[in-house]
Amino acid sequence: MSAAQRAFASGVKSEVVPLCGVDMPASFVRIPGMFFFENTDGRSDFMLSELLQEGLYKMLARAPVLAGRLRATESGFLEVVVDRDDLNFPPLREAECDLHFDQAREGGFDPTLLPPCDESSDVYVVGRSIRDAKLASVAVFRLRENSGAVVIFSVAHGLVDAAGFVALTAEWARECRVLAGGGTQADAAAPPISYDRRAMQSCIPDQAEPDDSLVRHVHVPGTFLSRQLARASPEMRGRILQKVTHLMDTVSMSYHVSRKTLDRLREEVVAAAGAEKQQQRISHNDLLVAVLTILMAQCAQAPPGEKPGVLGRLLGLLPWWGSGRKTFQTSVAADIRPRVPGVAELGYCGNGMIKQTFATAHDDLLQPVTAELVGSVAARVRRATEDVTLGFVQQFAHTIERSPDCYIRPIVCGIRHPMKMMTSNHTRLGYYGCDFGSGAPAWACPPSGVFPNMIFILPAPAHMDGYNVFLSTTSDIMPRIAAHKYWTNMTTRIN
Repeated sequence: MSAAQRAFASGVKSEVVPLCGVDMPASFVRIPGMFFFENTDGRSDFMLSELLQEGLYKMLARAPVLAGRLRATESGFLEVVVDRDDLNFPPLREAECDLHFDQAREGGFDPTLLPPCDESSDVYVVGRSIRDAKLASVAVFRLRENSGAVVIFSVAHGLVDAAGFVALTAEWARECRVLAGGGTQADAAAPPISYDRRAMQSCIPDQAEPDDSLVRHVHVPGTFLSRQLARASPEMRGRILQKVTHLMDTVSMSYHVSRKTLDRLREEVVAAAGAEKQQQRISHNDLLVAVLTILMAQCAQAPPGEKPGVLGRLLGLLPWWGSGRKTFQTSVAADIRPRVPGVAELGYCGNGMIKQTFATAHDDLLQPVTAELVGSVAARVRRATEDVTLGFVQQFAHTIERSPDCYIRPIVCGIRHPMKMMTSNHTRLGYYGCDFGSGAPAWACPPSGVFPNMIFILPAPAHMDGYNVFLSTTSDIMPRIAAHKYWTNMTTRIN
């Protein structure tokens, strides 16, 4: 045990943290983030290993739940057991890499340029047993000639969402700056961090709300397979989904879209809309999700003569697989913090993300891409986002709490389904504020290996105007995306 671990363990109090209905849909996956740092001054003390480890454990002292162990309850939920005498220390592994920072930059910071690493870049929470599963892990690659470093930080998604993940990463970075003696006066004041599920749940009213038909449609009607998967242990569930993801041959690409491009598109959409619709607010995110919905729906349509692979033919035999082919389903991640009074004030870093879904007739999305089409889909995105009200959050959480296995159904029905996609907007999160004392990251993105049709809309570095889109899908669909004229005309491919 290192000195940093001993200092951390001496201050930990044993506790049990039960996960709640908001946590469970993401309880079997991780949030991994990859940060590229350049050693611009050629410093010999660049991001020292001892500094990173000590800062990590000082951050963990404020969130010891990350050093706990998962345990299944009789109801089918999970809880995290933090036992000061049996802590599940997050691994921090380092390796030398033959990649130079300049090569990483020239390659568009492609995650596949790095050697494979351990669970730090894995999507699913897996382990030899449920208690062995690491709830947080770190991998650090030292780039050639001390030209830079890549930090991959991974946290179980059931414990934090993207906002919580970035907040914890920023807190780790702040502790490192203070330890290095380079912190500012603002760094001396630690921001509030809470993972108290009971405090968060107390903000959600208990009174009965009318059942939301979409919540019930997505989560309540289960299937035999979804019920069996829900009853499986978390590590077994993770292994099954991990194998399925590998069979899908998932690939990823990154694109950049400028604010000017989206501003111009918004002007076109507004001009094409009727007078009564021109006052509706349409954000850059609405437009991007709309274009991505059209893109993915059109690319899901195989060109004439192209036959599906073996996996596609097998999946086509499943009873639910063809049932949704007439519509394309778009899911967006919505943060409960601005929607549930009191949660933001807690400094809540637990999971506050829920999913909202809307469907569009597939035939409508196969039309030529025009401002009218983009505007009509963007309006659907806006309505779906605005429909995530306090009542929706309440119904979402309570539905899952009443029937713990129902959170699995969307996963089972959505695995590799080409007519479904999920987007998560991270543009307001402070990825580029995660300065460990040697400067802000030059690049931040997920590592490769995200499951198909999962799309992250990310902030771009300060020198770039706009947003980065990290897009994962299957190898048969990706070439169609790369050749889609409307998409390639409005974006620049990064890697």
